Amino acid sequence: MCEPMRPIDHEEFLSQIPRLPALARRLVGDDSRADDVVQQGLVAAIEKPPRAGVAFGPWLVGVVRNLARRTHRAESRRARHESAAHQRDGTEAPDQIAAQSEAFRDLADAVHRLDPVHRDVIVLHYFDGLTMPQVAQRICVRVPLEGGDDVGAGATSVRVVAAE
Repeated sequence: MCEPMRPIDHEEFLSQIPRLPALARRLVGDDSRADDVVQQGLVAAIEKPPRAGVAFGPWLVGVVRNLARRTHRAESRRARHESAAHQRDGTEAPDQIAAQSEAFRDLADAVHRLDPVHRDVIVLHYFDGLTMPQVAQRICVRVPLEGGDDVGAGATSVRVVAAE
């Protein structure tokens, strides 16, 4: 059952705005990112205000804090990816590239030789990036997967097949 949304009190809404930039700036450490977080928070307050009975001011502060955390996580993740990509750009010697290519081929061969249920789970989860519930839905099995841990069994089978 959904609780009714609280109607926006324009006076209360406007009274909360002045304190948000300082909070956001403290949380994200940058004026432009803080402005983005505040704007996103205000949009969230307009589009989906708190439930009836929830105090607007503390709720809005919580929204801004969560948006700041999400922004920080996204920027950290982006920086790690960019750093990893930068480290890979042209720094690998041709023999390293060949060895990596051979390892990928061996891995693909090992996965291809698995029993079909294990192969499908491994491919869908590790290569296609599906979550285990999505994999289970795709291959029409219940969660947890019938017969035990198919990812673990599949990974073990890959190691066995690769060792042969």
